[in-house]
Amino acid sequence: MLPEAARLRRHVEFLAAEPRSRLRAPRAMQRAEAYVHDELTAAGWLVERQPFDARWQIGSTDRHGHRALALKPRLHRRLHGANLIASLPGSGDGPAVVVGAPGDGASAV
Repeated sequence: MLPEAARLRRHVEFLAAEPRSRLRAPRAMQRAEAYVHDELTAAGWLVERQPFDARWQIGSTDRHGHRALALKPRLHRRLHGANLIASLPGSGDGPAVVVGAPGDGASAV
């Protein structure tokens, strides 16, 4: 296996090792966020954490031990979280690449 593929597998295995949920497993969410933050920082990226507090949002169910069910909407009273914004020092004002991924609801690989 190429070193890049092994490194990618290690990241996926860590992030998929346990279910995460803002409501049911907030510590797992914090561990995943810290992992992504630390890995980006170690790779030389500047990482900014932008917290959010969403109130009265319709989303999928968030039941412990279950995957999110997109067809079973639920009204969430309040959700806390953060977006991580990473920028590469010295990259200038050229084209940008946006990568987005939800941090919750992962299942084991």
